[in-house]
Amino acid sequence: MDFWNETWKAEAVAKAAGLPKEKLQLWLGRNHVLGQGMGGGGEKGRHRRFEFRNVMEIAIARALVDQGHRPADAFKAAAVFAYSAVQHPGTPGLPLDPVGGDTFMAVAGDKVTINYLPTGRGAMADFLADLTGPEGNERDLEAFTMVNASAVFRAVCRELTLDSSAILREVKNQ
Repeated sequence: MDFWNETWKAEAVAKAAGLPKEKLQLWLGRNHVLGQGMGGGGEKGRHRRFEFRNVMEIAIARALVDQGHRPADAFKAAAVFAYSAVQHPGTPGLPLDPVGGDTFMAVAGDKVTINYLPTGRGAMADFLADLTGPEGNERDLEAFTMVNASAVFRAVCRELTLDSSAILREVKNQ
């Protein structure tokens, strides 16, 4: 499966991210989308082409905007997930190991953390520690937003007719 080399047009990306194409065009026009690796566009008749990691950036940002974040802030946070290979070296935009839990991204102010939460109790401790930082400021925990990045990944894959389980199996076996 070589989905890393596939690209999609804006209409497919908007559908996969769960938003109207016009909203995506608005965000692009306001330079909210970081779009590493995004090609095309910029002139009449040249359609933008989006890589998978671009789709994940847009989908994660949409989830954050839906929870009340400003688009500019949502895209800064979404870029941490979409363009860093915290999850799997060399494969940004993918959730962590999918067996027995999900990957969550938590945002509190300008802090972003990505962790795997296994099914069960006590899994929040890593998130809370990352959000307070070494100084342990309790104020940082008054409000934060969590996005289930695994659920976003599965929804994006479903809309793009990709097999999310096969992608993660392939990455795990590399």
